[in-house]
Amino acid sequence: MNLKHWLTEHGVDTHGKSVQHVFFVRGERPAGDPKEIKNDAWAIDEKRTGDQTYFLYLKDEGDNWYKASVKWDGCIEIEQAANTPFEEGRTPDDCDDNTHICNLDAYIDRLQKLKELAKKFFGEDWK
Repeated sequence: MNLKHWLTEHGVDTHGKSVQHVFFVRGERPAGDPKEIKNDAWAIDEKRTGDQTYFLYLKDEGDNWYKASVKWDGCIEIEQAANTPFEEGRTPDDCDDNTHICNLDAYIDRLQKLKELAKKFFGEDWK
């Protein structure tokens, strides 16, 4: 679901304007209490998100190896800690992986197909 569709479903009339116009000019924030918007993997980083209407910062709810920035336009930046979990004795030598994705469904589909081929090659036990 794209953001314009989400806004319409939640009663925000864009008056034919672009989503950028709605957020930057009208400054509306999507409904929902940040403390209640979470699942077993992610929670809103309220300190970094603040009162913004164009970025949503998420933190790992588990072992603190991931962070994500979600933009109003549907793109995300996901960061994975490589050597040490975030906020645990990190050094300048810690290498992190960053991936910028603008079509999350297509990216997930591509990864599922990669997994499918890997299992065909290495066997069903491949994880």
